[in-house]
This record gives sequence, C-alpha cells and structure tokens, in this order.
Amino acid sequence: MNDSAASQARPSGFRLLPSALISRDPLPRGVAVAVLLIYIAIVAAVAAHHEPWRDEADPWLTARDASAGELWQFFHHGGTPGLWYFLLMPFARAGAPYASAHVLHVAIAAASAALILFASPFPRAIRVLLPFTYYFGYEYAVIARSYALSILLLFIIAALHSRRNERPVVYAIAVALLANTNVHSLVVAAFIGLAYLLERSGGHRKPAAPLIMIAGGLLSVAQAWPASDAMVHGAISVFHPDAPMQALRSAFFPMIVMPAWIGVLLGVAILIAALWALRASRTALLVLLGTYAVFGYIFVFKWLGGLRHFGLVLVVLLFALWIGEARSPVLHWLLAISVVASVVAFAFFASLDWRFAFSGAKETAAFIHARGMQSYTIAAHSETTTSALAPYFDRPFWYAGIEDFGTFSKWDGPFERGLETTYPEAVRRVGARFPDRSRVLLLLNVEMPQPERNGWRLLFHNRRRQFANFDESFWLYGAL
Repeated sequence: MNDSAASQARPSGFRLLPSALISRDPLPRGVAVAVLLIYIAIVAAVAAHHEPWRDEADPWLTARDASAGELWQFFHHGGTPGLWYFLLMPFARAGAPYASAHVLHVAIAAASAALILFASPFPRAIRVLLPFTYYFGYEYAVIARSYALSILLLFIIAALHSRRNERPVVYAIAVALLANTNVHSLVVAAFIGLAYLLERSGGHRKPAAPLIMIAGGLLSVAQAWPASDAMVHGAISVFHPDAPMQALRSAFFPMIVMPAWIGVLLGVAILIAALWALRASRTALLVLLGTYAVFGYIFVFKWLGGLRHFGLVLVVLLFALWIGEARSPVLHWLLAISVVASVVAFAFFASLDWRFAFSGAKETAAFIHARGMQSYTIAAHSETTTSALAPYFDRPFWYAGIEDFGTFSKWDGPFERGLETTYPEAVRRVGARFPDRSRVLLLLNVEMPQPERNGWRLLFHNRRRQFANFDESFWLYGAL
C-alpha cells in the first residue's frame, strides 16, 4: 500500500498528526542516534546525582562480601536468582568504586532504549518518547537493581522473536538468562518458553533450545526456592485485594496525581484494547495473560513490591504488542496518553533527584570519611536502613539486631528477629558489646532522645533535604 492509500485508510483521528509521527517504519538513523545520545546524557546526569538506597546497596554488598555458601543461602532467603549479583561481582571484588554499579546499570538501560528506538515496531512518536518515561528513564535506569537487566533481555527476546526458528539457541539463551534476573522475570520467561514449545508452525525442533530454556528455569528455581526460615514463605504471605487495581493504575500512569478510579479505568481500557489488537496472536496472548495471572497472585498474596514491580505490567504488555505486531489506532492513542503522562512523571522525579537526596546514606558516609573516622567501628541499627552506608566502607558494621558484624542483609530468621529489636535495646547492646567507645560510632535511623544519658553525643544528622526513603535519614553519635 502506498503512502497516499495508507493515509486514506487511517481513521480520521490520525489525520491530526503528521504521518511521519504515526508511521511504524524505522526511525531515520540520525534521529534515532540523536535521541539515544540525549537519553544517555540525561539518565547519566541524573544517576550521577542519585544517592543509592538500601535496595541498591544490598546487591553490591552481597556481590562484594558473600562467600559461595553465603551467596547460595542469600538467594534462598531473599527469594531471588542471582544474575545481577554475578554481573556486579567483577567490579565489587576488584575494588571498583560503588558508582561503577550505576555506570553498568545506565549502560544496560541505554541498550534497552536503543532496542526501542532501532528495533521496536511501535509508532515513531511512541518510540521516541518511550525511553523518557518514568520507568525507562528513572525506575529502571537511575535506580540500580536487577529489573533493568530484565527489560534488556525481554526486549532482546522480542527483537529475536521473528527469527526464533532461525536462531533458536540464541533465542533460548536469552530466555534462560531472563529467568535468572528475578522471580517476576522467571514467570515471564516460563510463559515465553511454554509458548515456544506449543508452537507448531516451525515444524520439528531440535531439542537444544527447549533444553536450554528448561535448564535456565530450573537454575532460577533452585536459587530462589525459599528456605524454611525465609521472611517470605508459604502459599500466602500477605493479602492485598486491591493490588491488581494499583498495578494497572501505576503501570500506565506512575506517580501521576489523579483520582484513582480514572487511572484504573484508563489502565483497563489500555488492556482491553491490547487484548483486542492481539486476538490473532496466540503466543502474545499466552505470554500476556499467563504472566498477568501469576503477577496477580504474587501481588495479592506474596509480595506487593510497589512501582518496581508494577512497571513490569507495562513492560510485559509492550513485549506482547511487539511480538504480536499489534496494529490498533485506538490502542496507540491510549498508549500515547499514558506515555505523555509518564514523560511528565519522569521529568518531575529526575528534577527531584537532581535537587534533593534519595537517601541520606551517601551524605552521612561522606561526613565520616571527612572526619577521618572510617576506621572506627560502626555499630548500627536497624540493619536494613543502615546497610545503605556499608558500600562506602571496607569494614563491616556491627549490627545490634543480630549482635554480629556484617554488611549485606541475610533475610533469614536471625535477621528478621533482629529487625524487631527496639532502639533502646539496640543502644544497650552496643554499650554492653563496646565498653570502650573511644573508637566506636553509633549509627541510627531515628533520633535518640537525650543521648548524653546513655553516654553518647550527636556528631551528625543529615542536612540535605530528602524526597524519598525518609527512613534513611541518619543520626550519628560518638562517645562523650
């Protein structure tokens, strides 16, 4: 169909936009390269101003400090496979600065953005804006966790989908790696693998590809299978009946101030339009609906997680639309509304992270180093929050909850019981363990009333204003 005939065939609403913006043709290479460079510059700049919090610190500390046995137990207790941790190991164990984790993370996010710009089948306007949305520009780009790796691998699988019969081993390796990024991605990988096995259009398949996928899935399950004393175990750990509605709203309109019912209604509309557009693709529907069903169970009964997990609802939808080659003007208009709103959210949060602190950990650690006290024993409570400072030091902290030295959180029974330790009891334990406090620092994430009565004096409290993770505002005490 020529351009003239195509424009006549489009619904009248699309005539409001130039045909170049709604075309599904590849972007001009120069435009795609320019957009990618702008994306890298913005995300790298925001990441350079970002203060990592405990969820970013814990993988680095585990990769740096855990023995092989501790690593295996960590995966069982944390309920996660370890691909992201293994990628961090060469940097963490070679003594590279903590910031190298964010350099690696931005590079992964940039690769995902490149796939969107150069390989995705979405309308050009959506392709250009999508990298600058909240999830792709901030949540899965600036905040360094395993999810950016999931996005990259999922988009690689999408780009390989049309050639999966020509390059089955490469396709299978990508699926196996996806399964080993986190539990949510294991779910997606399982349905991609199931869809691959159920297909009949490719004729007889060699066993190598399915075996690679199955091996990757089994390896992930072996790592993430919960230990008996894991903090999250059993078929039902929590109950959040409103989680599916939260997920729909937050996936498509993250951090947008609007009545909740409007966000849910628009999310439902996007999902219905997507299902209609994908009605001819059994593979895409199986991956989308199967994944959503398991996500619903996880959100309602196992672990809510928040935005970092809700964003995967959007990512899986984009994957399904990509491999299903969905063509729906209504769907694209609805997605465009979501994308524009999400670009606004990204701009807002990028500006917040630029001007204010995401965590007080970096500032507190800088104070300790500036005063030449980095060789002091740091006694800390609570373990989850204060561990955010541990990557800035090459000595373990003494955690009052577990009454032992350590860095990364082990997520086992003693760790869970340690979190229940009250702050007065933690201060008492520190005093009993270190009767000579001349080279001891007490680090808390709450203010101690009348510290002098306990033999301490306040040395530092965060001065930078924070916009997130307010429980990572710290008070540092030294001996009187």
